[in-house]
Amino acid sequence: MGSHRSEPARIAVVDDDAAVCQSISSLVRSVGYRCRAYQSAEAFLESGGLDETDCILLDIRMPGMDGLTLHLALIRMNYRIPVIY
Repeated sequence: MGSHRSEPARIAVVDDDAAVCQSISSLVRSVGYRCRAYQSAEAFLESGGLDETDCILLDIRMPGMDGLTLHLALIRMNYRIPVIY
């Protein structure tokens, strides 16, 4: 049996393009999920929100740490958060 939570899933949007972050975040919220946007992989890692994230919508190409490197870092840190590129 799976656990049933009463609050919506928490989605993180990680993309260096502010307009893309805002658009995707608005879309995610419009279908009932909670959402936080981050304009870099580093900002996401520093946010302290890893334990509160249920899924990541992740840009692959970003300055600094790219999406693939972030995903690998999360795996090394034992975070198995589902990622959608």
